[in-house]
Amino acid sequence: MKKLALSLSLVLAFSSATAAFAAIPQKIRIGTDPTYAPFESKNAQGELVGFDIDLAKELCKRINTQCTFVENPLDALIPSLKAKKIDAIMSSLSITEKRQQEIAFSDKLNAA
Repeated sequence: MKKLALSLSLVLAFSSATAAFAAIPQKIRIGTDPTYAPFESKNAQGELVGFDIDLAKELCKRINTQCTFVENPLDALIPSLKAKKIDAIMSSLSITEKRQQEIAFSDKLNAA
């Protein structure tokens, strides 16, 4: 089972000290793979729904920034982040040693 993880950029953007909030961009692109209900999926109308989506929307609301979700297959999320095509990952992503060498993760939000 996958474990929910966020990239370091998301953690820094949403939970740093007040000084960091001054540097929050007006727009943030959040990568997600909507194939893992109940965390992220699409409803009958094709809208993104789920725990991760709700959490991201609430974080964006609290820091007063516009967040756009960018759908990617799971294996494209880290390359997209490294290529700066997205600013953060909000998707169920297992923490592995290999992935930890590429990106930083937040604490687990869901134990598998």
